[in-house]
Amino acid sequence: MIAGKAIKKEIGIDYAFSQMFKIVYASDYEYRYPPFFNINEDLDYIKYDHSVWITSGLTAENSKEFILEEFKIFVEMERLMIRTAQGNKE
Repeated sequence: MIAGKAIKKEIGIDYAFSQMFKIVYASDYEYRYPPFFNINEDLDYIKYDHSVWITSGLTAENSKEFILEEFKIFVEMERLMIRTAQGNKE
């Protein structure tokens, strides 16, 4: 729901990302959410070290667009019920 609202611009991308990151923690890093954790980690690296370790192509300048694209991918994967190698469809 959060990702969908962000895509539709019903909520701000910063708010949506912060809420999704809370879900990452609350879900104990469930297999569906690693991209959001990785983006958050790399945003810290960019802020303090000016480098990216995990998320290729992420920069401080394109972070909002990058997160929006990740939300779009997430919503589509959920719609198609695509699971990663770590997660099995039940």
